Amino acid sequence: ISVSSEMPVDRHFGTEILVHDKKSIDLKFLSGGTAPLLLDHDPRKQIGVVEETQLDVAGRRLRAKVRFGKGSEASEVYDDVMDKIRQNVSEHRASPPFWRGIPRRKDLKRT
Repeated sequence: ISVSSEMPVDRHFGTEILVHDKKSIDLKFLSGGTAPLLLDHDPRKQIGVVEETQLDVAGRRLRAKVRFGKGSEASEVYDDVMDKIRQNVSEHRASPPFWRGIPRRKDLKRT
C-alpha cells in the first residue's frame, strides 16, 4: 500500500509537504515488523502490523506491506480493502518517540 506522498496537505498551520528522500526518513521502527496497523489512527484499534516498508524515491512515496489480523474488525476492514470500498490509507503524524519513520516536513507555508 502507499502510506504517504509529497502531495501538499492543508493543515491548521499552513501547507504541509512531506519529504521522501533517504536523508529525511528513518524507517527503523516501521521496518521492524512490529509497527501497528491502526484503524482510524486509534491506538486501541490495532487491526494488523506493518511488515515491510519501501521508500520509493523516484515516485516520492512511502510504501508498506501490511498483514491484517484475524479478528472480526480486522477481517471486516481487510474485506473492504480487497473490495475497494476502503481505498484511502494515511499515516499517523504523532511526535517521536511514539511514531518514528514518518517523512519530515519539507515546506511549511503560512496561508
